[in-house]
Amino acid sequence: LAKQLAAEKDKSKAAETQKQLGTVLSRQENIDATNQVWARLSPQMDFYGSAESNNEVKLGDLQDTAVILTKAVEENPTNQQARILLASVYEHQNDRPAAEQQLRTALERDPNNPLLRLRLGIVLREQGKHKEALQEFRSIEQKRPYHPQMLFRTGITHITMKNCRLASAYMKRFLMFTRKN
Repeated sequence: LAKQLAAEKDKSKAAETQKQLGTVLSRQENIDATNQVWARLSPQMDFYGSAESNNEVKLGDLQDTAVILTKAVEENPTNQQARILLASVYEHQNDRPAAEQQLRTALERDPNNPLLRLRLGIVLREQGKHKEALQEFRSIEQKRPYHPQMLFRTGITHITMKNCRLASAYMKRFLMFTRKN
C-alpha cells in the first residue's frame, strides 16, 4: 500500500489508498499492543479457574489493560486473543456480564473451542446461571468426556444446585481421571 500510495498520481485514489494504509497500520498497532499485554498478563491469569485465582494481577494493570484491549476489539472484532484476555480482565474486575458478552462473541467465531466454553460456563456459574453453565460444560463433555476442568466444574455446579447424585458422579470421574494422570 505504501508503494501504491507513492506511485499514485490521482488524488482521490491516493486518498483512498492512504485511508487503507491507515487502517492496516492501526490494526497492526492494536495487534502489537494486544501481544504485549498478553505476554505480560497471561502468565498471571488462570484461564481455567475463577477470577479469585488471579490475585497476582494489580488493579491498575487491569484498568490499563481493559482500555488497550477494548480499543483492539473495537478496531478488529476478529481479534480472539484480545477478546479472551478482555473477558478475563472483566471477570477479574467482577464485571461478569461484560465477560460473558466477550466470551459469547468469541464463541460465535470459534464455537468448538473448549477453553471458551469452559470460561463461559464458569462466568455463568458465578452469575448464578447454573443451567446455562451446565449446557456449556455438556458441550465440552460431548467432545472431550474426560476434560478434567469440565468434570470438576460440572460437579461443583451440581453441588450448588443440590443435585448430589450427579455431583458425585462427576466428581468420581474427575478423581479417577486425575489419579490416572
